[in-house]
Amino acid sequence: MGQYNTLLWNVCILCIIVITFPGLTVNPVAQVLPNYEFDAVTHSYTSDASNCSGTSVLPSPSFVTTQRARQSQLSDVCRQQSSISGFHPVSVSQLSNILVDDQHKVMYCAIPKVGCSNWKRMFVHLIGEHNLTLKETSKLKVHESSVLSALGIQRLSEFSKEDIIHRLSTYYKFLFVRDPLERLLSAYKDKFSTYNKYTRYFQHRYGRAIIRKYRKNPSDVSLLHGHDVTFSEFINYVIHLGNKTGEFNPHWRQYSSLCFPCNIGYNFIGHMESMKDDSQYVLGRILSSSCPPEFPSSHKRTSDVRTQEFYSQISRSHINQLKNIYRTDIDLFGYQNQMDIL
Repeated sequence: MGQYNTLLWNVCILCIIVITFPGLTVNPVAQVLPNYEFDAVTHSYTSDASNCSGTSVLPSPSFVTTQRARQSQLSDVCRQQSSISGFHPVSVSQLSNILVDDQHKVMYCAIPKVGCSNWKRMFVHLIGEHNLTLKETSKLKVHESSVLSALGIQRLSEFSKEDIIHRLSTYYKFLFVRDPLERLLSAYKDKFSTYNKYTRYFQHRYGRAIIRKYRKNPSDVSLLHGHDVTFSEFINYVIHLGNKTGEFNPHWRQYSSLCFPCNIGYNFIGHMESMKDDSQYVLGRILSSSCPPEFPSSHKRTSDVRTQEFYSQISRSHINQLKNIYRTDIDLFGYQNQMDIL
């Protein structure tokens, strides 16, 4: 009986979502989300979509073991945290990162710098309102809400209370994560290491303020454009804001504050380190197909060596502070070992 009660707790702890609605007080709503535990038996697929024979192939034992380990890790850490501080309520506006595909009854929490551009394009392709090929979707500005909305993709925050609860209870839900500090480096390189029309907003909005606060004797050009922020300066900014519990830009905001994995029971946890196989499995599950479309290739990850080179510029004290800021993400998704290389 004790083991049975423990199992029920493990499964249900992530199945509680506390939502607050403007002008309305709502008690915590327990939503027992179906199929929360990873069930490899219900779906067959091939991981090689480019050479698909139409023959169903069950996920390998190692794939199943890995996914179940990820779910167990998440469940254990959420249970530990809830016993210390309880569940934290989530407002409707905070659900804006979760994209909804009503046609396939699926929801995806989009995390910047973890392949979210390709997943947004895949959603546009799958919904098919405009009959766009995957290649054609690459030209779309998928990070603009107005573009996604026009293409038939809504955010969970746009629905009514009843519709939100219904979708959380019945839709297939997934997210993708990566090593939090590797993602932080990726965000820096993407937004601050080059100057063009795509990075100009970040350098003007954040770069100028970072240089003004953390650089001694900055040049007038740097203060004007914010185009040459160093990695060390960026890390100082993140630590300062994190220690003050300030609001992070989504590109370096914690996963726990973007997707609320201890409030929402995600059916599948993908890792960028295994993006190809994980994505093909999810696509096959969404489409109930053994030959899903091939997920677009992502940019190559920053190598461990390159990551070490950048973080070698950062003091041990600051690295430890970063680990504390992203501690919840590190623990929830099992990235403790990756922290040892820094």
